[in-house]
Amino acid sequence: MAQPAARRVRGLRDRLEALTAKKLAEHCDDVMAMRRDYIRLIHDHNSETVNAFLDKHLKPGRTSEVRAMALDLMESLSHSMLTFTSCGWFFGEVSRLEPVQNMKYALRAVDFAQKYTEEDLLRPMLEKLAEARSNIPSWTTGSGSSRTSWSPQGMTCSASWRRTRSAC
Repeated sequence: MAQPAARRVRGLRDRLEALTAKKLAEHCDDVMAMRRDYIRLIHDHNSETVNAFLDKHLKPGRTSEVRAMALDLMESLSHSMLTFTSCGWFFGEVSRLEPVQNMKYALRAVDFAQKYTEEDLLRPMLEKLAEARSNIPSWTTGSGSSRTSWSPQGMTCSASWRRTRSAC
């Protein structure tokens, strides 16, 4: 399990980083500084800190759509980093809690970023996960019937995130 899945989340992370750099290049002078500062927003998340974060990192006069995109892409990168929790990749069984949680993080990262690209961010990951065989017959592989256990099931931004974003 560990090798195909871990390789696939690295590929996803790379695509998300490239997408973020491309989409924010005209709106932000230093995307890497924005990424580094985003941790503060995760720890202290309210409309005041969100607006201060965006005002600091985005060029003046950005629309609410650009501000929302910046937050979505930062959140996508944050969830992408969560897929690298080591406990999820030390197990040989794809159906264990830890790998499933890492897959959920990856799906959530895709959920935040997919609307900003025409590239299918999910398909390459699912193709690689198909190489991860489960020891449990009902699971088959990392992408087969297991998707019902780790599917985002129509997840969207949480109500609190949406309220904060609307203040942008």
